Amino acid sequence: MYTIAVQLSCNWGLGRHYEYLALASVHQLFNWVYVSLACCIIAPMLGRVSFILYLLAILGKARRPVLSYSLWGALVLQAASNIALILVIYGECGTNTESIMK
Repeated sequence: MYTIAVQLSCNWGLGRHYEYLALASVHQLFNWVYVSLACCIIAPMLGRVSFILYLLAILGKARRPVLSYSLWGALVLQAASNIALILVIYGECGTNTESIMK
């Protein structure tokens, strides 16, 4: 999804000088860059969470419960901090990308 959004933003002018872009293409460019932000944060989070779940499957039945508790804590911390970051980005910026151009 991230690659698709970045490719679409490149089609609308990402990488070109600002003076050579039409206003309508800049609006579409910002829309697709804005969509790619969530994918850019979610994809690495899912990778880290899946690795933590893998470690829990291997080490979950270890004799030291501190290890499994710390892995569960890391999983919750990863998910909570990244979801909070996405909420802050989209909550602060909103969905009106036309206001950036004013």
